[in-house]
Amino acid sequence: MENDTLSWQTYEYVQKKRRVEWFWAVGIIAVAVIVVSIIFQNFLFAILVLLSVFTLFLFASREPRLVTFSITARGILAGKLLYPYTSLESFCISKTDPESINLLVKTTKNLSPLITIPLSNVNPDDVGGLLAQYLAEEELSQPPLQKIMDSLGF
Repeated sequence: MENDTLSWQTYEYVQKKRRVEWFWAVGIIAVAVIVVSIIFQNFLFAILVLLSVFTLFLFASREPRLVTFSITARGILAGKLLYPYTSLESFCISKTDPESINLLVKTTKNLSPLITIPLSNVNPDDVGGLLAQYLAEEELSQPPLQKIMDSLGF
């Protein structure tokens, strides 16, 4: 931790191996929803579902990017995006299991109130010690929707 800066590289998310059956199941459900919305003459919703499923398929088959995260005196840097400490409230090191250690950061933003940063190859104690100089440590947990999405394989 030279000059009160800590940097590490990790993938932006853990890629889950999806079998062909997963794509078929999502596709069948999407087609059923599209057919029902066309029957009810809700064409805009049918188009929205079609675009959403197309985007989901693209995202599901995309390889995660390697992102450099840094904790500096100005804020938390995720790739080229800086989260200044003025927009952050508190943090928590979440150790749900030994393979999944995340840094949860509570923000003042309404649209993204919680930032999750993977700590796959950095010492969590170093991260917590450095962040404690700038932010309060608070018990935080992932939102229920994110837990549901993780369990469904998204």
